[in-house]
Amino acid sequence: MNANVGTLRDLIIDQGLLGGETLSRALAVQTESGERLDAVLTRLGLVSEAALTETIAASAGLRIASAEAFAAASVIEGVSPRFLREVRALPLGESADGVEVAFADPVDPYPRRALAFALRRPVTPLAARASDIEAALDRLFGIASRSEAAGDEIADEADLERLKDLASDAPVSRAGIAQITRKLEQERVVIIGLGGTGAYTLDLLAKTPARRIDLYDGDRFLQHNAFRGPGAPSIELLREQPYKVDYWRAIYSNMHRGIVAHRQYLAGDNVDQLAGASIVFLCMDAGPAKSAIVRGLERLGLSFIDVGMGLELVDDQILGQVRVTSSTPIKRDHVWSGRVSMSNGGDDDLYSRNIQVADLNSLNASLAVGRWKRMLAFYLDLENEHHTVYAIDGNHLLNEEQQK
Repeated sequence: MNANVGTLRDLIIDQGLLGGETLSRALAVQTESGERLDAVLTRLGLVSEAALTETIAASAGLRIASAEAFAAASVIEGVSPRFLREVRALPLGESADGVEVAFADPVDPYPRRALAFALRRPVTPLAARASDIEAALDRLFGIASRSEAAGDEIADEADLERLKDLASDAPVSRAGIAQITRKLEQERVVIIGLGGTGAYTLDLLAKTPARRIDLYDGDRFLQHNAFRGPGAPSIELLREQPYKVDYWRAIYSNMHRGIVAHRQYLAGDNVDQLAGASIVFLCMDAGPAKSAIVRGLERLGLSFIDVGMGLELVDDQILGQVRVTSSTPIKRDHVWSGRVSMSNGGDDDLYSRNIQVADLNSLNASLAVGRWKRMLAFYLDLENEHHTVYAIDGNHLLNEEQQK
């Protein structure tokens, strides 16, 4: 399956199936009715089932479930018929790679994950018309399964809700904050530098609905990187020395579509490829390249969040600070007044000697992503600071450079 396919809405826009105004009306109906978007489109006659299925299959690189596959489908234990009807999916049978499942909307990752969990096997998605899935479900479970008997409904309800939790944003929706989560649906988030802090930043961003995450780093993944970032790579992988961006993309693409790896260093002469980015996380060492990138980001009018760590060894103990500095089009002056180190030997003296402080890398990333979420009004922001320092020895945070 093509990992770069976005949501069904993105696909419809990219393929020109509907005009913007028509799609907006369909989305309004979806919001009011609570139906899935593919159901709304076909019910209103805006797109035929056949056209929608063929477009999805072609864009996502999927096969279309055949009539023979539907005819041969049989009941597979472990999945609620009500859940299958709700997500418009049908397990077709075993394959060498797991279980083949027909979906009316195969680009939606949540039903796939839930079914893989319930079946305890990998799921291979196929595209299919919703009416074909519905007819097959009627054949397998009977039309009466649409409104099951009360005796079965109680047990089935628990199974349905468990799968819903896995298949959607259900925990968020139930808390009444799905609308808040949508604030994080930014078009393009960029991470420059996939060392320890950059890797933890990706770990956190991969758990948000950001539509696209671009990774920039020209370095390879070495042993000291394994002790600074999340996870536990094997010795075999470390011997391969993959590019950092390829390594991290392979891991986090398991839970987030739209992660794009760039095996390159950014500098002043190529920073323009970031034009249009929603936010840039700058997770790289100080130096001339960083200075050139910052000037480029300012010229492009982009908001960015820079992270840094200043450590030193005193009396056989480490002291220092973790820093997060944000820059937006309405406040940038502090970046060049000493808040951000632009020369070698500044922020990362002891750190550059490969000392392992993954806890500080994780903290640095958490503070940076938290700042981004407050910039988007996901979290309440009473300080509106553009410079935060965590002091290790005193275990306290200091906020400065508040926007007036």
